[in-house]
Amino acid sequence: MYDDAKLDPLCCCEYFDRDNERNHLLGCCCNCIDFDIACERLITCESISTKIKSNMLLTFQDRLRIPWRGGAKQISFEATIPIVLLPVSLFVAAVNVYCCIATCLVIPLFLGYTYYCLRSIFPRTKFFFLWSFWSVAYLCILFESTVPLMEILPEENAVLILMIVAAMFCFYKVKLRAPLNHVVQSDTDIDNLPDITEEQTTLLIDDDGESDESEANPNICSKCHKYTPPRTFHCAICQACIVKRDHHNIWLDACVGESNHRFFFFGCIISIMALILGTNLALTSICHPFSIGRIFGIPIFLPDDCSEVFDQFDVALCFVGSIYGIMLAICLTMVILQQIFFISKGVTGTEWHRGDVSSRKNCYVNWKIFCCWLR
Repeated sequence: MYDDAKLDPLCCCEYFDRDNERNHLLGCCCNCIDFDIACERLITCESISTKIKSNMLLTFQDRLRIPWRGGAKQISFEATIPIVLLPVSLFVAAVNVYCCIATCLVIPLFLGYTYYCLRSIFPRTKFFFLWSFWSVAYLCILFESTVPLMEILPEENAVLILMIVAAMFCFYKVKLRAPLNHVVQSDTDIDNLPDITEEQTTLLIDDDGESDESEANPNICSKCHKYTPPRTFHCAICQACIVKRDHHNIWLDACVGESNHRFFFFGCIISIMALILGTNLALTSICHPFSIGRIFGIPIFLPDDCSEVFDQFDVALCFVGSIYGIMLAICLTMVILQQIFFISKGVTGTEWHRGDVSSRKNCYVNWKIFCCWLR
């Protein structure tokens, strides 16, 4: 039975919390037992259990609300942090060179610690996907609001925009085609495995001749008890079997497998090209450039002296955005180099980490298979 207080309509600042108790926005800073315990253990250098971390984050998430008609509406905690923290970090970095260096060091440490904390509490989170989305959005805003006003050609800006659109299209296809990697099949009772019929064996997908080995019996996933094609692995985050699973990409919140691996690869390559072009255009516009020659009659410049960028705040903001873009380009380059190695070996990332490192074919054939030229 609900008491009369729960039957009364909520005002714009009231809500029912996760314990189904009526609460008010003014009480968001009231005592949180788990937070108090975490602070005490942090001061005394004691370990904080996963349960306390989980309850603390759930309480913060529950109290993060805005006034709304019919009751305060909850705001996603993982969606709020990137929106607020990214511009704040860029503004702080634009103060002077020391703040810029400190911010560039803190951001990777923060993201690494966040991943370490969330992987056991919230294995599937949109925090990193939203961080990458807002990173692109803020970098585009900084570039388009500052650099085109300086001495760059409209054609250069148009090429950069086309690259960004092409990269976003590839990553959109990665997200869109990710469910196609899932093995969709009714659950199988393991006790009935000896009674496999001929029709059931036809559910196995041919491996397109990439492996000369053939299995007499179908593969059975030990986690979800499904018939799976060869080279299929279970993803604990997606809670599904992924055909030719390479890895689960937290920045796109999707598994990379057979259906979207090519879009992921080419999306990363185009993103690196866009980041290099964008940062070079920005730095040569706000710094003193020097020419290194011409390609097809187009002069190529590189930044030379950037010692005066912190004299003007909007220029400094564009500069730190360029440094952030370089950091992203370096990370994507490391991903691409790893992907090139795996593709050349003819294995996926999951197979490599599981110890299946034998090359199925030579490097040239592996690349032809990856690029679908044989199909």
